[in-house]
Amino acid sequence: MHALESKNDKVILIRGGSGSGKTLVALTLFFEGLKRGYNVVLSYKNNRLINTLKYILERNKATKPLTKYIRFYSTGKVRPAGIGDDNYEETHDLAIFDEAQRMTKKLLEIR
Repeated sequence: MHALESKNDKVILIRGGSGSGKTLVALTLFFEGLKRGYNVVLSYKNNRLINTLKYILERNKATKPLTKYIRFYSTGKVRPAGIGDDNYEETHDLAIFDEAQRMTKKLLEIR
């Protein structure tokens, strides 16, 4: 959060083995960023995980609107575009990529 507050563009990588809590860190950053009023996106390549997160958030009236901030890396469609697609036009204060091993070099470019 300090990098956001200081308005410095940063790429921060979190590494760890399976079950070490990387997704928990991603979710914590996601919710904390939203709570502080930042334009945040949480991006995944894993259909099962993204669908589960959206399902959980959609079950509660208070958290249902948060599903619009969870996106796929790439959809291959014009609409809705994934965050890594060429036609993705949105900008964000904080973009969180869970499962970053599936990202391309292009996705690391700060827009």
